[in-house]
Amino acid sequence: MRDTRDKIPHPQQGKNGGYPPAIRSDVASVGQDLLVAGFGAATSFLTAIILAALEIKFDFSIYSFMYWFVIPAGAICSGFAAASGYYAGARYFNHRPTKLLLLNMVVISIATFFLIHYINYYFLIIDGRPVRELVDFARYLDIELSHTAVRFRMMRGPVTDPVELGSWGYLYAVLQIVGFALGGLAVYKYLDAQPYCERCSKYLVAKDTQTRYTSATQLSQITTLMAAGRLQDAIAAHATSGSETAGKDPKLRSQVEIKRCKNCDQHWMKFTVSRWAKDDWVEVIGCVQDFTAEPTSATKADAAK
Repeated sequence: MRDTRDKIPHPQQGKNGGYPPAIRSDVASVGQDLLVAGFGAATSFLTAIILAALEIKFDFSIYSFMYWFVIPAGAICSGFAAASGYYAGARYFNHRPTKLLLLNMVVISIATFFLIHYINYYFLIIDGRPVRELVDFARYLDIELSHTAVRFRMMRGPVTDPVELGSWGYLYAVLQIVGFALGGLAVYKYLDAQPYCERCSKYLVAKDTQTRYTSATQLSQITTLMAAGRLQDAIAAHATSGSETAGKDPKLRSQVEIKRCKNCDQHWMKFTVSRWAKDDWVEVIGCVQDFTAEPTSATKADAAK
């Protein structure tokens, strides 16, 4: 991707008023990561409380849901929810994620798994006595995992009776832990992919979108114009490249997304092409994206069409 950010003049002082404080990841990055990590720790704790409460109240553990017994879908979603605070914190403080923050996100997501079990352990009562007075947490976890029971459902068939896994329960738990870690990793990847103004230390904000339904032959000119740095010309070409509605038999969908920096007004544009497959659009041409100092607008292109 061609990057023109170094050509953008630095914004004058005084333009930051009214925005959340910008944080540079190259200055005291450890402390800054910990500040954002506080948001992640909060959502992780809240997620653990909610999931544990559902398990205690309804005997239903969302995080244990599996596809084909090997894909920890429930744990991935739970890990994603636990790490969502990192995204909120990073966006609020305009903090670019670092590798240290990635490690923190994965560790906290995994810790959520154990926190859920600890909450269950803390509030479990047997014969009128709290379990925590009978065994320590390590012993409780060993008993819990080795006596894991699961229900199976094949396609649309009936749900089976619970089947105890025995020693396989540890592998089942490992898959869940991996799922929590993947959920945290997904949040990091999504946050890291967001366009960011390095000069102003701010994430870009959405400005315009433009969607057309067209044929492949009409799209080559757009990528050529983008490669030449002529983003507004590329948007104008895209505006006339096809129909604004899908019609009865849509084949290709092209999209232009424009974002901008609130401080220095540098613009960013992304161009993607997707085809209709089964019941959804699937990307067929890798997205082309670029920064520019020239203000760009899909609205202006539509008006001139």
